[in-house]
Amino acid sequence: GLFFNGAGATTKQLSTDVQLTANNASVSSNGILRFNQALTADNNLTLGGGAAGTVVIDGTGTVGGKLTIAGGKLVVGQNNSGATLSGNVVVQNGATLGGSGGITGNVTVQAGGSTSPGNSPGTLTINGNATYNLGSYIELELGMPVSDLIDVNGLLTFEGTSLRLSEAPGFAVGTYKVFEYNTLAGFDALSIDVSFGLASNLGFAGYLNNNTANNSVEVVVTQTGAGSTSAVPEPTSFLLLASGFALLFRRRR
Repeated sequence: GLFFNGAGATTKQLSTDVQLTANNASVSSNGILRFNQALTADNNLTLGGGAAGTVVIDGTGTVGGKLTIAGGKLVVGQNNSGATLSGNVVVQNGATLGGSGGITGNVTVQAGGSTSPGNSPGTLTINGNATYNLGSYIELELGMPVSDLIDVNGLLTFEGTSLRLSEAPGFAVGTYKVFEYNTLAGFDALSIDVSFGLASNLGFAGYLNNNTANNSVEVVVTQTGAGSTSAVPEPTSFLLLASGFALLFRRRR
């Protein structure tokens, strides 16, 4: 396996092609390990393991078998939004998949695993199916004119997933598109985490909307919190959050 031992935010940049030929190869880092060119694994590849660092693909990544993120974070496209990864990806408990690049393959996020699209903020594109298992979560920054977005060019499935919302520049009352999809299953199993970030603020109000006309999932914010008010008419189905608890939560279809 390939291991980079770097403390904290120490970065190691590899600007040459790297090929791993083992049946079960591994790459892990205690700092930031960035691949600027090609990373190729002929078979299965495990990232992270017991390490809590970050592996960055800013060139191209190709995995012949399954890519498992077992710890830390994999960023596809940090300094290069044209970065790509080809292969099926599994995000395990305690691990995160992020970036502003593109993944060609299916993505499964297991319980305790997360996705964090963009680079404050941005769009992560998945050219395949994306499945969020029960207990998985998604970290999203909401702002205007740009918010985090996950674009799934396949089947998007929620099995019991929560959104953790944070504020990006320009955050205000409005509608934020956070997912695009070809096909959607399990919208009723998607919720907002009322104990985290924006949704825990006193006075925050909003709801989730499945915009079937545009094949998108939206977070509609009707009140930003901290005593602010909105002139947006109150919807018939809404999420009203105060002091970290939900008074009412229904989803619009």
